[in-house]
Amino acid sequence: MLRKFIIMAVVALMTVPVWGQSTGSAVPYAPKKGDVQVGVLIGPSTYFLDNHSYRLLPQTNKDGVISEVGVTGDQMRTYFNLGSLNSNTLTNMIGVNFSWFALEQLEFTAMFGMNINYTPKKDYVEGEYTVPDMPIPSYKYILGETNHLFNVEVGSNYRFKTGNERVSPYIGAFCGYQMARVEAMYPYTGELSSEGDPIELVRNSYRAGQAYSIRSGIMAGVDYAVAPGLIIGIEVAPASYHYSVIDIHHVGYQAFQADNHHIKIFSQPRLKLGFRF
Repeated sequence: MLRKFIIMAVVALMTVPVWGQSTGSAVPYAPKKGDVQVGVLIGPSTYFLDNHSYRLLPQTNKDGVISEVGVTGDQMRTYFNLGSLNSNTLTNMIGVNFSWFALEQLEFTAMFGMNINYTPKKDYVEGEYTVPDMPIPSYKYILGETNHLFNVEVGSNYRFKTGNERVSPYIGAFCGYQMARVEAMYPYTGELSSEGDPIELVRNSYRAGQAYSIRSGIMAGVDYAVAPGLIIGIEVAPASYHYSVIDIHHVGYQAFQADNHHIKIFSQPRLKLGFRF
């Protein structure tokens, strides 16, 4: 939390003192019609806690019976990033941002980020210990897992003119969509059911779950041209609405779904580093 405000204060101190000053130079710092800006966004953007995606998988006991699917109301924070004044970070790159200036003061933006992971499954290998001098150790099984997360966001901003071309404040609207999905495949585990049969005979080998979120609201910020074409900035969402859904699947059973609504005020602070050309 302290680091977030320090970074925001540094950016503000760089822009506010020169807000009303004229550059007095013919070098073009202000955006022009037709300009394109490409950069990265750094800050908290995840609509749900993607590092907890394993919780989207239904849990089964040793007899293959589902023992847990879904969450109770007080556990929604386990799945969704409902917001915290202590855990937001400005050191996380969330995606690549593209901007196109249809007019000098009208900008259209798009952002995209993705994370894909794949772990191949590996069967359990039973060891052999009948010969004390030549033991063959067992090898644990590895659960096969595929998970991916992607985040897209589009919006438009209106740029205000100031006495200094280096400083470009703006306000606009945005709409974003984020999705995470995890799939797990059981290998041969060597485990037995309570009846003494291989657990693969009673337990489904495939499990899956996903979560997706939609968010829209108002975005405001300020860009500062460090040099012609080199831009740094900061932005925040003064108000936004956020809708999230959990969707957990288990073969042979009805899917479990739960949703959540919330409204945030002055959230999603982000730094921008970009190039304009």
